[in-house]
Amino acid sequence: MTSTYTLRMLVKHASIRTQAEADIMAQNKKYEGYVDQMDENLRTLLSKWRDDKSIKMDDAMTSKLANMDSQERAEKVIASRENIKSINSRDLASALVAMAEKDRAPIVKAVTDDRAAKQKVMMEQVLDVAKIAAAAKKKLQELKERNEQKTDLMIEDEKKVQAVREFNAEATRRLVNTPLFRPNGPLMGKMYAHSFRFCTEYLQREGLLDSVAAPRDVACIIAGLFNAEPANFGAVNFIRSRVLEKVCQLYVENSDGSRVPIPDRTEHSVMERLIKILCHIFGVVKVPAWQVQYLKDYPAKRGSSQVVLEPLEQEVGDVMNEHLRSVLDAASRHEILKRLIFSYFM
Repeated sequence: MTSTYTLRMLVKHASIRTQAEADIMAQNKKYEGYVDQMDENLRTLLSKWRDDKSIKMDDAMTSKLANMDSQERAEKVIASRENIKSINSRDLASALVAMAEKDRAPIVKAVTDDRAAKQKVMMEQVLDVAKIAAAAKKKLQELKERNEQKTDLMIEDEKKVQAVREFNAEATRRLVNTPLFRPNGPLMGKMYAHSFRFCTEYLQREGLLDSVAAPRDVACIIAGLFNAEPANFGAVNFIRSRVLEKVCQLYVENSDGSRVPIPDRTEHSVMERLIKILCHIFGVVKVPAWQVQYLKDYPAKRGSSQVVLEPLEQEVGDVMNEHLRSVLDAASRHEILKRLIFSYFM
């Protein structure tokens, strides 16, 4: 039972929904998209503002603000500008949406350098998108309230969906408790059940599942590349990281909006570099050092489909290895799974 297979089952289960649930999810996706746009600009503004002012974030305050709902967070930010020093960009974005329109501009101006034309453009974009996000959030709330007022058609729709969900849940239960591959031993059934739970908790911890265990968009990439596990997790970590931006970056953008090309960086060289990285992730066959040297000394002996890769860039390797470090850390903290594995091998 692997994390990817768990994810594929959850993707299938999450795709079964009523029309009302589908409308709510679609509207929530729109709202989250607007918050993402704000987050991208606010991240840059906050970073530059903190660097210029030599501001150090208070981790305790950051965590405290993150645990608040958006309305309470908005009130805290309005009450004291000191809270802006420690708030993360996404939490600030959701707080701005929850504020009254007149309160937003002073907050964003406080972290914007008026001398930088690019930052002023970012500020205007944040304020414009905040208006749209507030309208999207209002519509989302209306859809949720309408969903609570059940009509006969909605009730019938829910019954059909519930029947399918119960069927899938029973199928999952059978697969976990009586898998096709199950070595002998009284503990194996419990180990499979706890393994399934651990995989789900890990996926949620990594941000691949939301609060109700529904897969996020990026999780579908992992599920689609199930046959490449664990490379699929490493690839998605690479996609989600800032390293991908550095690999694909062709120019440096100045504060005035002008662009300076990076020397010796062309579209062709960027694509070639990206392909080399992907070759390290997918379809890799490890060979002994002596064979690598032999193929380099005698190129004619190498097949047309064989490529001897140079060592992976350190920065990229660190990002992809983060999945391994994270899953080992999560497993070491999972007490039940540890006890079951220890009992099995004793």
